[in-house]
Amino acid sequence: MNLCVSPVSNAWIGLIIATAGLAIAGSRDAIAQTPAVMNAMHLAAGDQGRRVFLQSNSSGQLFFSRQPIGVESAWYITPVAQDMVRIQQSIGGRWFALGLDSVALNNPGPMGPQVGFFPIGNSAQQLWRIQSLNVGGYWIESVGMPGVWLTCGQNGGLWLQPLVNSPYQVWWPQQPSFPLPIPQYRNVAEQYVPNPPLPPANLRVNNTHTDTLFILLSDRRTANQLTKLRIPAAGSQTVTLQRDAGGTIVQTIEMADALGNWDRYEYQIPVPPSILYDMSVYEEFLQSIAIDRTGKSPNVIEDINYQPRSVGFFLLPAGDALPESGAIDAYGAAVEANNPGAVRRIPKKDLPNSSSQQPPRDPLKDLLDQIQSKRGKF
Repeated sequence: MNLCVSPVSNAWIGLIIATAGLAIAGSRDAIAQTPAVMNAMHLAAGDQGRRVFLQSNSSGQLFFSRQPIGVESAWYITPVAQDMVRIQQSIGGRWFALGLDSVALNNPGPMGPQVGFFPIGNSAQQLWRIQSLNVGGYWIESVGMPGVWLTCGQNGGLWLQPLVNSPYQVWWPQQPSFPLPIPQYRNVAEQYVPNPPLPPANLRVNNTHTDTLFILLSDRRTANQLTKLRIPAAGSQTVTLQRDAGGTIVQTIEMADALGNWDRYEYQIPVPPSILYDMSVYEEFLQSIAIDRTGKSPNVIEDINYQPRSVGFFLLPAGDALPESGAIDAYGAAVEANNPGAVRRIPKKDLPNSSSQQPPRDPLKDLLDQIQSKRGKF
């Protein structure tokens, strides 16, 4: 992504750490957590210098402005359970959260399902996961619809869309510069009850491309935990992956009424399986060839330099949509994603070095063979 890095508030970083949650271990026992504290912040999306801030109004409508205006621009990021949060505000003494209803789910618009503002309830469509990006900013992924992200429409509106490598899918938090009222809301208890675990999946990763592929397989539960796969053309490699089975959140919250009395609400929220892995696919293309024109070297081609070129980024299916055994065409899936700029970055220490050995089925094989055959003509 061609995005500029901006400073991120300590409050936001602290929130991400506080809500990182527990890795899914496949236990059927309930996982209880100490309720965390909500944090207020502005949310902006778009290119640096042209960012817009998400706002609400007294009628519960959503819109964007060039600058944060009043308390309606301050969003409370509220931990729910594990790594899931709500994004909420108080309007007229009632608490509302960003999410989707049945109308948006059943009648998506041209940009996808439209995100609205609804009273807090027991729907996973009001839950989000926040993922930090190595270029700065954050993606905000839907829990109810894994694999789609909160997206600011360039012409207005708030939507859920697959990754399209747009700066309007990257969110930049800012600490409010004005005082906010004390929120009349508190978490009392929260618990996550996993569904019965699924056995691991054995996935064969195939390379149907004519070049060698370099793949970063990322475990999304652990920041920067990457498995590196280097698969020659027509080759394959098998990996063993865990599968999430989903679960149920049991949450108790309290909200103050107009008289200052605390009303208690209890929710049981079914949570679908989450996506645990993504793949960033690179092809190794021929960047340069060093040729001996003196005739003194035993090898006409003294050095061949291959460099990685991004192909695409894609998510592996969630839950039992990822079969217990199967195969995936990594190159085909990356090309179909059509988002080469969204790949995770290769650590410098893992960048391929030049080599005097030509990898199999290189697309320039014929040209190199011609060079070899004309050695005496140089």
